Amino acid sequence: MKLNWGWGVVLALAGFIGFIMFFFIKAQTMKQDDLVVEEYYDEGLLHDEREQWINNALDLSEDIEIVTYENGNVGIILPLELQAKKLTGSIKFLRTNNAKLDVLQDYTNEEFGSVAFGAGKFLTGNYRFKAKLEADGVIYYWDRNYIH
Repeated sequence: MKLNWGWGVVLALAGFIGFIMFFFIKAQTMKQDDLVVEEYYDEGLLHDEREQWINNALDLSEDIEIVTYENGNVGIILPLELQAKKLTGSIKFLRTNNAKLDVLQDYTNEEFGSVAFGAGKFLTGNYRFKAKLEADGVIYYWDRNYIH
């Protein structure tokens, strides 16, 4: 049987439809990642304030330190200026691909300048570390990547 131009058009359209259906099915079965905060509008409104909080943290003599111990525990060591002050705030390790694995903790001075997280709270992978602490009416903010 000889293929004429009509059959060529039909085969080209069938191939194109198959190609589109492949990507449609692939997109429907892909694992969805949590890439957006739930209250993105409120987060956007805080942008200018957050920049001031970051500058407050940069004005300290030393930076906050994230330490991974040999047993898998994670520790946060605060700058010396903040260890003696009355602090309140929150410390978050946000898992970049699964919000169910986020590690959240409110902070008060009862931890004496450091915070410890058990190894069982973390899986190996990438986290977004965010800490917002307030001392004497001044807010300090840190935001960085952390790989456990």
